[in-house]
Amino acid sequence: MMEPRSRQEGSWNLTLQDGRAVLLRGLQDSDGPLLEEFYGSLPPEDLRHMDRNPRCPGVIRDWLEERTSQETLHLLAMGEADLVVGHCLVRHPHRGWKAHQGNLSVVVRPGWRLQGLAGALIERVVQLSLQAGLDLLVAELTPGLSSACSTFTRQGFHHRITVPRFVRDAEGRDLDLMVLTREIREQEYFAGD
Repeated sequence: MMEPRSRQEGSWNLTLQDGRAVLLRGLQDSDGPLLEEFYGSLPPEDLRHMDRNPRCPGVIRDWLEERTSQETLHLLAMGEADLVVGHCLVRHPHRGWKAHQGNLSVVVRPGWRLQGLAGALIERVVQLSLQAGLDLLVAELTPGLSSACSTFTRQGFHHRITVPRFVRDAEGRDLDLMVLTREIREQEYFAGD
């Protein structure tokens, strides 16, 4: 199993479909202001699927403090001039009955969408999750996020259940919760085929 700090290290270059260059890398101690700008630039509906609202005081600080824990994995997509253009987060308990699962969220900045970035973030985090010993990734979405649902489906996720009126948004509206999953351990077994 990969050590928590080492899975936050390393970087990977990516060229998007429109030719723009992006660097994928783990979260660093100095990324607080960059994440604040990123999440401040997003429309509120982009944050509905996140279990913690990054605009709330302390959430980004908590992410930075827990970045070396066994229970979180962050991957940033960086454009030019230290602009965060995407963030992928996997939360997973390292003990208990869900220790084999990671709960995944992906957010991409408007203007950088539909270029393959979300799919690239998911694929990279799948590899890091396998190295962390996970077997299953879970994505929780609200209906209305059809492009996000399509992205997850293209990346091998399957719709498991929709729970009516299960979550509440920042405006107090009850929303359905869609649960999508991808078994990642089985692909490791057949990688040589």
